[in-house]
Amino acid sequence: MSSERQPTEPSRRTRWLAPSALLVTAALWGSGALAQSTTPGDAQDHAAQSPAPTPNDAQRRSGAPSLTPLDTQTDDSAEKPKGAGPTCIIRGDSTAPPKDLTLYDAASGGAAIAKLTGLKTPLEASELPETASARARLKTGTGQGHFRMEGYAAATELPLVTSQMLPVITGHVWIGAAERVTLDASRPGQVRVSKRLTAPLSQTFKAWAPCAQLSFTQGTPPGPSIDGDARGYRMAKDTLELYDEAGQKRSHVITLQRAPGAEVLFWSTKRQGNMVQVGYQGAVLIEGWANANALKALPRGELMDEAAPPRLEVAGGKLRIEGEPRELRTTREHYIYREAKQGTPIGRIEVNTDTIVLDIVAGWASVLPKSLAVMPPDGGHFWVKAEDLNLGPKP
Repeated sequence: MSSERQPTEPSRRTRWLAPSALLVTAALWGSGALAQSTTPGDAQDHAAQSPAPTPNDAQRRSGAPSLTPLDTQTDDSAEKPKGAGPTCIIRGDSTAPPKDLTLYDAASGGAAIAKLTGLKTPLEASELPETASARARLKTGTGQGHFRMEGYAAATELPLVTSQMLPVITGHVWIGAAERVTLDASRPGQVRVSKRLTAPLSQTFKAWAPCAQLSFTQGTPPGPSIDGDARGYRMAKDTLELYDEAGQKRSHVITLQRAPGAEVLFWSTKRQGNMVQVGYQGAVLIEGWANANALKALPRGELMDEAAPPRLEVAGGKLRIEGEPRELRTTREHYIYREAKQGTPIGRIEVNTDTIVLDIVAGWASVLPKSLAVMPPDGGHFWVKAEDLNLGPKP
């Protein structure tokens, strides 16, 4: 297929032929051995633009000194990984980030500075690496009311979500909108993501996308729509060959692999000779022509239900603390340090952040966000100068 063809979404008519359906109760999301059989689709090269941050309004009004952006304090001599480039920035409010996703103070090696707890938190990713085995730069909290930790995290653990359909094979296969995907690679202005399925199909689908078409915010996938005169079909074997047309000059598009014990439902309203145009909609959307001998037609009017994949959202956490910890709400930003001494900051407490003060030691306060969305690494602390918080030793 020509690489110059522009990605197209399935037509309204064909979308009706492709509702999501299963004969099994297996979840669409999970782990397991997956067969990989796709060709990356085309994607436009549009990079997400990010204006330079400005001091918080509340901080300006308070007359407090503006903190220097932590980005300017990094070691410029360190070689940064190639990848999507400086204009590719992905943002959003992640409702279920990976629990124990660890942030480090370096793009490789280095020390752990923080970890996520799986609770909702704003995220911002940049410096996306060329290969999935490297780390990406990640910030937690990007406005007010949060602990903003800045470090590097494993690129494959970023909880990326598609903000629209992404073409895998132009005109035939797409990763659906509002689907959780994994970073696979990047190039200037674009990211290649993968969607792993274990049921009802067992394979991996990959697509290139402009950075602006990815987010950390989990949306709601569009519901299926079925044409009233559509007929259902099942795969007769464990694999199904799809083609781009019904004619003699047809070209092979993709081989679909059915998961063990699963059934895959396709819909169709069009047939030419021994070829049937079928469609499927789930975490991926698929359209193509299949040989009628490779399908089993369902009686007209018979439907098969599919269980929707779960949308994870972790409820608020609780922290057990001995004694009566102090609580406060910040009125300006404060640097966070890994140790109770002056050094390179690892993050900051944003303005209007509810903060728990665990202890005060030699002029330094050990603190946590009340939201508990981000925590120190095991055995570590978040330290802030006590005088900056107008705190002294406990009486």
